[in-house]
Order: sequence, then C-alpha cells, then structure tokens
Amino acid sequence: MARNGSRSTPGLLSGRLGERALTIRKQRGLMLREVSERTGVSIAMLSMIEHGRSTPSIGTLHALADAYGIQMSEFLHSFIRWSHRTGTRSSAARRTRRSSAPAPVSNGGS
Repeated sequence: MARNGSRSTPGLLSGRLGERALTIRKQRGLMLREVSERTGVSIAMLSMIEHGRSTPSIGTLHALADAYGIQMSEFLHSFIRWSHRTGTRSSAARRTRRSSAPAPVSNGGS
C-alpha cells in the first residue's frame, strides 16, 4: 500500500490483470480446476491472481493466455486502455509507445 493508505500502482495493475483473467475465464465457462489443469498453476494461485493478491510471472501469464485461447497481448492491451482512462501510463505502455515511433530518416549524409 502507498503511504496514504491507497493501493499502489503495481497493486492496481495486479487487480486489473486479475479482473481481466476472471472475466475471460467466466466468459469461456471454465472452472479454476480446468484452468489449473491446463496451465499447471495451482487453484490457490489462480484465485490469488484473479483477486489481485498476486501478480503472475510472464510464464504464468503466457500459460493463462494459452489456456484461454487468446494472445498474451490481450492481457497487456487491457492495461494500456485502463492506464489511459486513469490518466497514467505504465512503464510498459511508455516503452510500447517509444518503440513504435518511426525511425528517423537519413538525408544521405550532408
């Protein structure tokens, strides 16, 4: 928690990711047990992720995306959309924006 008692940005991102994971799982009609079997992640850990009490590793995020039949970027895009609505951008969103800028064009070296 932040000093003022509010949740920190990483905590908010964990919560947002967990909400997204829970929504997708329910849309697909999957039980935690089924996701656990598909991913090798314990039911307890999946529950903690869905409730924003744990942030998944990149490997776990990839396994969840595979289990849900989505691209891993669909989890990350939800962060970028969320952070734009709140007026903040995560470092991942900043890196994405920087890396997508076109490269400078050379004028042939004057």
